[in-house]
Amino acid sequence: MKFRPQILAMMMLLFLAACVTPAPLPLWRTSGAPAGTRTAIPVFFATDRIASTAPADTPEYLAQPYGKQIFFDRANSLSFGTATGTIGRRPTSLGPCEPGWWQQDIVPGIVKPRFPFRSVSPLPDDAFYSALRSEMERLATAPATPCSESEPGALTRPARRVILYVHGFNDSFDEAAGNAAQLAYDLDIRAAPVFFSWPSQQSLVEYTRDRTYSERAGPLLKELIAGIVDKVQPDEFYLIAHSLGTRITLQALNELSVERSARFVPLTALVLYAPDLDTLVFERTFMESLPRFARRTSVYANTHDIPLSVSRRVNGGYALGDFDGAPFTGPGFHTIDVGPVRQSRLNHSGFEDSPLITRQIQADLLGTPVAERPCLCRLSAEGSGAINPTGKQPYYRIAVGAPACPFDAKVYADRPDTPNCPAQK
Repeated sequence: MKFRPQILAMMMLLFLAACVTPAPLPLWRTSGAPAGTRTAIPVFFATDRIASTAPADTPEYLAQPYGKQIFFDRANSLSFGTATGTIGRRPTSLGPCEPGWWQQDIVPGIVKPRFPFRSVSPLPDDAFYSALRSEMERLATAPATPCSESEPGALTRPARRVILYVHGFNDSFDEAAGNAAQLAYDLDIRAAPVFFSWPSQQSLVEYTRDRTYSERAGPLLKELIAGIVDKVQPDEFYLIAHSLGTRITLQALNELSVERSARFVPLTALVLYAPDLDTLVFERTFMESLPRFARRTSVYANTHDIPLSVSRRVNGGYALGDFDGAPFTGPGFHTIDVGPVRQSRLNHSGFEDSPLITRQIQADLLGTPVAERPCLCRLSAEGSGAINPTGKQPYYRIAVGAPACPFDAKVYADRPDTPNCPAQK
């Protein structure tokens, strides 16, 4: 009997998942609260997951309010609501204004949820958009944090903002909620956080199903984006999409841009992190349209991304977030190589845990030119024609030891298997 390449690739992924231990990230942001203090973070959500049948506010319901069930014979419907969770903060940090990661409570033999819910409240669509608009208005006039006041130009000037997070492969509802809450906190941005959650099967071997179910959810994501633009009307609208979520995000934005006038540019900034989308499809279908989707777009790629390298073998092509020489570049967006940064979960996710990466995303939202960022170095993509359509666009690599980079190079040492930036030699 012969093994199919897809089965072999998935077996490789499972083996790597079992053998690779994510490197701990030693820096955390702290609000000055003592160890053990927990902070409540509210987030808005839209999902086509099926709600739990457990009674509302019971421990069973809060443990998994929306699961991974799907209807095989019809599309899932879109549900809205708000969720409030609590996350503890670690007391150690190089400084009170360092972005960082949330603490996960770990008990021997038991791993508690990273973002344990205090409450989950379903809302009708009109009430959802009304509540989101009210929260956006409140945050627009809320006092700036001490960290924001110490950083001129941070995203805390009065403005009506919404930030939308679209999760990727193998993420649960509560993981997506935690990521959205953490990004809203660590980016130090006065924006109402929203996440869109589709029914990922939460299994490393269910990649094909995840791809199918994410594509089914695409029209509902398009409905959510249009609803935020039309009913909430933010001054600034940011969207961060991860993994398979980038595929449906670009499709939704593309359809909206076709349906509406040429002047319709819904997003202030679009961040595509570890995008699991074939580079040729991206080049032919979406690349030239990016200015119609967002005023600025950034792509984050990683040569050490294990799921995307497996996807390369399963799908027979490079994903936009995957490369083995120089990443895909092109006009209308900039590409950042995050290979030097150690991340959790096979280097595909966990980006929200890294101060080096969240600081770059913050600069993307703010609109800081990549050439002016202290933790990046500029590299030439020439000679990578197999992945790069032009061979002329530069790309940028996170440089821990670059001059003026505020992070401690001794703590954030480069991976030994990643070429150093010229400034570090």
